[in-house]
Amino acid sequence: MKNNVYLVLISLLVMSCGGGGNKSESYRPASQGTPYEIVVVASNALQKATPYDTLVAVLHQDVEMVNQSEPIYDVITTVPSNFKNVLKKHRNVFILETGAQFDSTAIKIEHDSYAKPQLVVRLTSPSNDSLASYIWKKKDELITLLDTEERKRIVKVIESKTSKPINDTIKSMFGVSMHIPYGYSIRDQREDFLWLSYETARTSQGIFMYSYFYDPDVKFTQKYAISMRNTFASLVPGPRDSTYMSTSEFFPPSISRTTIDSMEWVVQRGFWDVQNDFMGGPFVSFSILDAPRNRIFVIDTYLYSPFGNKTKRNLLRHLEAIAYTTKFD
Repeated sequence: MKNNVYLVLISLLVMSCGGGGNKSESYRPASQGTPYEIVVVASNALQKATPYDTLVAVLHQDVEMVNQSEPIYDVITTVPSNFKNVLKKHRNVFILETGAQFDSTAIKIEHDSYAKPQLVVRLTSPSNDSLASYIWKKKDELITLLDTEERKRIVKVIESKTSKPINDTIKSMFGVSMHIPYGYSIRDQREDFLWLSYETARTSQGIFMYSYFYDPDVKFTQKYAISMRNTFASLVPGPRDSTYMSTSEFFPPSISRTTIDSMEWVVQRGFWDVQNDFMGGPFVSFSILDAPRNRIFVIDTYLYSPFGNKTKRNLLRHLEAIAYTTKFD
């Protein structure tokens, strides 16, 4: 009887461990590194060749519409023999290889190979010239891939640490679900207008959202959209009386499109300033035609960081990620 009990206990223990081997295969340590940072793995010879120079040039493009020079990605370079330990667990890894062992130029995208969450991009080619040409040709797709992966990670963190009272306010006012992180506070609330901000001693991250009637007889141009933005931005006060936010006229905003929750939005990137004062900074706004409600709905994010530190990129990207949590009811 005692032997039978021991056999049952051993069987239960083995079952609960799942055999041991599968568990070790599925386990991945937490990835390392800071957002918008990439480890590039290349031999010493490749680091002096055109593929490496081309990739770094792509990753070191200036962040669009930010009032200081800042690369879209920071690069850490290592040789294959040093690609281990912390570097192997980095959140973003690019591996460059060339040689006769490769029949053609190819890209292989891997997720969570050595850590989790992690993106590993392997770029291989028989020659340096063909690999450099491929990287330059696919530069936009590579940046989109990286941006999407980083944004997913930030959104996941935001959704785990959100302010329910503010989220409920947004839903009751605009009929959309949105995740606002802890630390943000409501600065002003009016009909069809809500202003939130997160303040520190050195920075201000702000979001104001608004909606207005969509008139199909009015041509929806960028000029019209900016005029409506200025109407609502004027509700964000400056540091003194008779000062308020406005869209800078010196640098026309850029326009692009993006998809949030399977819906197409118009994105404008530009600069804001304060009328009758000297404050200013970058903004990114997201606009969509909400046809069932016959309105235009806008999420406008802005950043104030006047001390010249190299943090505008990450702060602005964090604001953009908040907008990507939006879902219509």
